[in-house]
Amino acid sequence: MPNRSRAAFLSVLTAVSAAAQPPTIAHFAFDETSGFTANDASTYGNHGTLVNFNIPTWMVGRHGGALAFDGTDDYVLITTPNGLPIYDGLGTPFSIAFWVNAQPQSDRRVYSEQAMAPPNNGPLFTLGSGSGTAPNATSRLRVFVRTDDVSVAVNMLSNGIVFDGTWHHVVYVDVSGRVQIWIDGLLDTEFDYSRWSFGPRSSLRGSYTLINSVTLGAVVRNQTVATPLAGMIDDLRIHRCALTAADIATIMQNGTPMLCGASIGEYGHGCGRGPLDVAATGSAAFGGTVHVQLFRGEPGSLGLISVGTGPVQPLDLSPLGFFGCTLYQPSLTTFAIGALGPAGSSAPISLPVPTATTMACRIVGFQGVTVRPGGAEFAPVALAQIGF
Repeated sequence: MPNRSRAAFLSVLTAVSAAAQPPTIAHFAFDETSGFTANDASTYGNHGTLVNFNIPTWMVGRHGGALAFDGTDDYVLITTPNGLPIYDGLGTPFSIAFWVNAQPQSDRRVYSEQAMAPPNNGPLFTLGSGSGTAPNATSRLRVFVRTDDVSVAVNMLSNGIVFDGTWHHVVYVDVSGRVQIWIDGLLDTEFDYSRWSFGPRSSLRGSYTLINSVTLGAVVRNQTVATPLAGMIDDLRIHRCALTAADIATIMQNGTPMLCGASIGEYGHGCGRGPLDVAATGSAAFGGTVHVQLFRGEPGSLGLISVGTGPVQPLDLSPLGFFGCTLYQPSLTTFAIGALGPAGSSAPISLPVPTATTMACRIVGFQGVTVRPGGAEFAPVALAQIGF
């Protein structure tokens, strides 16, 4: 890799804040024993209000206390969401972990993100019990994701049992549409919805206007309570990174991961004849190396890599004459990587990740661009979250 490319990449990383960001967005231990508030033990202050509980049922849980839901209309409303909702449909890595003790039941929700007052059923991101005729469906975890225009993006069940009247620990990990479901500390299910009809890598990818409405124990829209859970929840945590096996083991013992785990994902859809695409491999861990390569481009065109930090902010470039093309991150630093070969691929470039824990949780985006006389192509963006 040319030294100027390496220098440009490192200059972007060193420009980010010098303070490491905590990975935990919310942590509800449910240890209150009384009252109508579920306190958030994280630094984000995402405290929850108990709604429709005549007398809150604080129970003995898996670790300390737990909260029991009556299956009729109880739910917890996170009233001042800071950093929530966590699901953005933009490829940002996140994880949700909780203990649940509930009998098999059809289509009841443990965790829900929704629009507060949608004109129709609106967008959803939910984790709860399954429904339908699949074997043991009502005993398995169901992941359900729906877009603003109510297109179903994800409707998947875990392989393992979650709802059987005993305590089970569940972790949902999502890195740009690549999902892992962990049950009781073991990897249970993996699936990749990134290229499904409305997934983050699809040209039809949906939008998700999940604004200021995060609830535990039910879906709540337009002041209507739906799919209420009958059972207990304990130690629910929300993380803005991909939890590792070691993290999950720590959480199951009531510990707290202090740094984000590293991950690499891809978001968006390229444009041009190919359309232009990007592949990112390697490791975004401290001291690791991220490898980026462009392919499906116009042979002989000049390849560029643009590097930016922070959340994805898609900008449609069609009005600027690049029909169907999107710029995914602002404040980009761009460097040339050479001409694409006869197959339309660039040589892979290797970008080093500094050994600096102050960069923990930072998201770095790599978007490929190719230019030639009379035209340009834009790739999707590869997202690397720096961590351990």
